[in-house]
Amino acid sequence: MGLSKRPSPLKVVLIGFGLYILVEFIMVIIPAIRNGFDSSHTPLPEHTTLLTYSVQSKLPQAFVYKSKIQGAQSNYVFADGFHFTIYQVALKINQPLSRILKLNDKEPNRTYEVFSPYQESEFLKMTKSTSAVDSVSAVYFRYNGQLIKSFVQNDSLAYYHLKYNKFSISYDDAGNDVWSIAKQSYQPSISVAFIKKEKTLYVVMLYRTENENLDFPADKLYNMLKK
Repeated sequence: MGLSKRPSPLKVVLIGFGLYILVEFIMVIIPAIRNGFDSSHTPLPEHTTLLTYSVQSKLPQAFVYKSKIQGAQSNYVFADGFHFTIYQVALKINQPLSRILKLNDKEPNRTYEVFSPYQESEFLKMTKSTSAVDSVSAVYFRYNGQLIKSFVQNDSLAYYHLKYNKFSISYDDAGNDVWSIAKQSYQPSISVAFIKKEKTLYVVMLYRTENENLDFPADKLYNMLKK
């Protein structure tokens, strides 16, 4: 009996690429279709007005994502190698941010049924859940890392800068909406701001997409925000 012929390296590569495309379709396109996903380059005023006039005048092209089951999200990729994102969540009642936001250094669990509307690299992965988010009463910010700096935490703004292994953001202590993990041995830096305006909570994040092993000024994002 003759030996079976092994597939050529090219065929193996093509099969692998085909599987990769299939996984990307399942993880991104299908959830987008199911959620009524829509995208545009038109900036959202409710997002840009959170920023200083100086920052607004220098914003690069917007990548705005909308869905029927979640709040809108705006992404910007800056020329200096930073990714900047804002998304919004409706609140059930108008109460102080100090009563809504819960900090917890409990190990963040991985989130499945996700897509990635963020700029990623070989250094970190960040995903957003495809689950519906209506209105929430509590927001949980969990992180696993060696350093966290709290700059401001009052009734309308909470601002943190940290190095992390993993972090997550969830609502009413249910499954994670945002989940991120460091891919390398070092911890990437990120700044996260929670801004409450009446019955809407805005989550703002800034992190590097290049040279993630280098920290950046902890107040960089803070100085971009309109106080």
